[in-house]
Amino acid sequence: MSENNEEKERKTGSKLGAMLSNTQEMNNSQVNVYYSQNDWKTSEIVQIIVEENTTVLQLIDSVVFKLKTEFYYDDIDEKNYILMILKKKTKKPNYDYPKCNPESFVLDYDKSNFCLVEKEKAENVNNVYIENDNINNNNFNLENKKEEIKKEEKIELKNEGNNAEVKDNKKNVNKNKKKNKNSEKACNKGCIMF
Repeated sequence: MSENNEEKERKTGSKLGAMLSNTQEMNNSQVNVYYSQNDWKTSEIVQIIVEENTTVLQLIDSVVFKLKTEFYYDDIDEKNYILMILKKKTKKPNYDYPKCNPESFVLDYDKSNFCLVEKEKAENVNNVYIENDNINNNNFNLENKKEEIKKEEKIELKNEGNNAEVKDNKKNVNKNKKKNKNSEKACNKGCIMF
């Protein structure tokens, strides 16, 4: 019987140890970091377990190390990288969000999917977005100006039409006055007016 009790105590102890290790693991979170060398036509997913106090810079270093050792990218550590939020639908970096601050904690972002992007490429893409925004704003302003010009032209045409009607009305009034004068002259000669 004592052997059975000892076995039960071992099993209980191992269960307790497992529970303690689970609570320690709960402070850690899994993060997926996507990486692509062909402008996001295809990408690699690196899964990293991070602690509460893991910074973005530490995550970048861990991902670069894992890409070099497990995915065999040889020249990966020669480049300067930044971390960006992943756009889930397209599986590409979300350039609408700013890049992640290297000193901030990964878990502060409340995201589990990131992208490792070369700094130069990300800056070029942001510049293109800024240029496109400027172009779109300029096009929008041009369209607004065109619409304003069309409205002004319509108002001018309306005014011209109204001016033409006024002129026609003045002519008609003048003609009617002349007719009335002529009829008055004729009536004064021999008509009796009531």
